[in-house]
Amino acid sequence: MGQILTVMNMKGGVGKTTISCHLAAMAAKYKMGGKGPFRVLLVDYDAQFNASQTMITPTEYKALDDENKNTLAILMDHPSKIDPFEIYAHDFTNPPKVSDLAFKTSFGPGHLDIVVSSLDLMYVALGQPSRSLTPMRERFSAFMRQAKASYDLVIIDCHPAGSIFTQTSLETSDHVLIPVKPERYALRGVGLMKRFIDGRGPQKPAITPHIVFNQADGVTNVETQIRANPMYGPMCLRETIQSSDHLRMPNGGTNFMWDRRTAYWITCRNNLTSVFSELYTRIGL
Repeated sequence: MGQILTVMNMKGGVGKTTISCHLAAMAAKYKMGGKGPFRVLLVDYDAQFNASQTMITPTEYKALDDENKNTLAILMDHPSKIDPFEIYAHDFTNPPKVSDLAFKTSFGPGHLDIVVSSLDLMYVALGQPSRSLTPMRERFSAFMRQAKASYDLVIIDCHPAGSIFTQTSLETSDHVLIPVKPERYALRGVGLMKRFIDGRGPQKPAITPHIVFNQADGVTNVETQIRANPMYGPMCLRETIQSSDHLRMPNGGTNFMWDRRTAYWITCRNNLTSVFSELYTRIGL
C-alpha cells in the first residue's frame, strides 16, 4: 500500500503547486536517498488547475476536461450538469475507477499519472449544498483507497481554503506537507492548518503533518520562531527549499530544470533531492 500526501496551506502564495509538481515529477524520475523511482499519482484538487497546466499540454488537458476526466468526476456522477448556485450531492457513492481518470505523463523511468482539475470545481467550493455532502466524501475516500492500492505515492495538490476539498483530503491522507514561506503571518497559516488537522477528531485515522520552508534564503526570524515552537518545531523538515528561477518555469510538462540545464540547475536539483529524500524517510517510503 502506498502513502497519500496532501500538500496544503490555508495561506496562499506559499508554493504548494510548485512543490507538488516537482515532488511528483522527481519521485517518478529520480532515485533519491536510495529510494525510487516510484509509481506516483498527482491529484490536482484545486479549481485553478495550475498543477494540470504545469504537468501536461493544453491539448491534452482540453481533451480530458471535455470528457469530464477530472477531479470533479470523483465527487459526482454528472459534473456537466452542475448548478453554479447549488450543490446537489448524489446518492450514488461509487466513484470512477482510478484507471478511467488517470492520465499517464511522460515522466519516468518510474511512472507518473495525473488526475487533472476543472474550473467547475469552483461551483462545488462556493455553492450551497441541497443535501448532505456525505456521498461526495464517501466517493472521494473510495477513490483514494483505490489509488493507494495502485501507487507508491499519491500527492494531492489541494485548494488553499476551508472547503469540501480540504475536508476530503485530510480525511483520506496519511500525511500533510505544509509549505511555509518565512514571511509575515506565516505562523498564523501554520496555526490554521494545525486546527484543521486536529479538527478531524480522534475517531479519524492519524495524519502526520510536516512543514517545509520554501524560498528560504538564509534563516529568518520567522523560521527560527516556528522551529523553536514546541508544537510546530517537531513538524519541520531539517532541509529547506532554496529560491531558484528553475522552480518557476515549468509549463505543459516541459521546462523543468532537467530540461533546460542552464546555470545552477544541478544546485537546484541537489537541493530538492535533499528535501524530498528527508520527506521520503518521514512518510515511510
